[in-house]
Amino acid sequence: MKNYIAILLLTAGFNVFAGEEYNKSEGEFVLKYDVNLEKESYPSSDEPAIVKPDLSQLDCAFIVEDIKDVRRNKQAIGTNFFLPLQAKKVDDWLNDLSSDLRREVISDTNTSLNKIIIKPEVSKIYSYAQSMNLHGVIVFNVAFEKNGREIEAKYYRGAAAKTNWINGLGEYGTTVNLAAENIVLNILNDLPSICKKMI
Repeated sequence: MKNYIAILLLTAGFNVFAGEEYNKSEGEFVLKYDVNLEKESYPSSDEPAIVKPDLSQLDCAFIVEDIKDVRRNKQAIGTNFFLPLQAKKVDDWLNDLSSDLRREVISDTNTSLNKIIIKPEVSKIYSYAQSMNLHGVIVFNVAFEKNGREIEAKYYRGAAAKTNWINGLGEYGTTVNLAAENIVLNILNDLPSICKKMI
């Protein structure tokens, strides 16, 4: 309880968002893209790391479409105890995430490869506080198509957790980026098995 009160007091004095734009009266901030796919992802301290696979030997070329935002509320991404978190520029954030995903898969340069279309939709982006930790969650529905026909559809849930240091708004943005790393690595790790099914 004392720790919780300490967090509230710190928040009152140091409610910041790592230099990003934040309007306290309206609860709005700019979601800054900071996804790093060059490291292992740890969903939580009690789960094993997710490592990026080697896709260079696959007989498939993956073509990634832009991530489609199908969330009902296009701005709300959670709460920081006091205010709902209303994120701005989420479209830009999703565009950057789409670009990162494209860079990680085999580009469509070899016409002899099996071409698979990846069509991702995001249905949830959420960050919240629980006890002394912050959590980020992202949910994707991804369709895999070949020759204009859907071959498989998969549900992905990216999750991440970190210690809540001072309940700074930037920490909530960090959990969203960590969850994005987690979900992209999960998709990448599925691509070898997807490719085998498509051949």
